[in-house]
Amino acid sequence: DLAHVSQIKFRVQSHGAGGRIDVRLDSLKGPVVGSVEVPLGTVSDLKTGWKDVIAPVKSTQGLHNLYFVFTNPTADKKELFYIDWMYFERAYETK
Repeated sequence: DLAHVSQIKFRVQSHGAGGRIDVRLDSLKGPVVGSVEVPLGTVSDLKTGWKDVIAPVKSTQGLHNLYFVFTNPTADKKELFYIDWMYFERAYETK
């Protein structure tokens, strides 16, 4: 249920061809409710170079299965990037 989620924060490392993370509902080809680009890059020390990227999320109603789809049509089976974690951030009402 993404009714109270405004965005998903991903901790990524741009070590590869880069690409896009799409958050889809209910299947690999389901509607996209959020997406974010991860730039290409190279990291000399794989213990460093982590950064946060944020995918704004459209509010949904009801329960759904989420599919995280990682794409880069030009990468041709190369590594795209690394993900350490993701965090669902709550939407807060402003008055």
